[in-house]
Amino acid sequence: MKRKTAITKRKTAIMKRKTAITKRKTAITKRKTAITKRETQIIIKIEKIKRRQIREVAEKERKQLELEFASSIKRSRNAFTFHDYFYDIDVLN
Repeated sequence: MKRKTAITKRKTAIMKRKTAITKRKTAITKRKTAITKRETQIIIKIEKIKRRQIREVAEKERKQLELEFASSIKRSRNAFTFHDYFYDIDVLN
């Protein structure tokens, strides 16, 4: 009887060790998964920031071009209507 209990105790101890090892492996896997998720989230955020910056730069360039185009149209229109360009010509009869 003592022998059966000793064998049972050893088997129980082995099972406890195996369970502890499995728990540690599971914890390590969970940590690795969490790290991978964080890295992926950071990469996604960086990509979003890059895309937003590219959009902002493109928007600024577009606005600048619109402003230059609008000012060139105003300048060309005003070239013929601006009063400093006109002067009086006296015609003698």
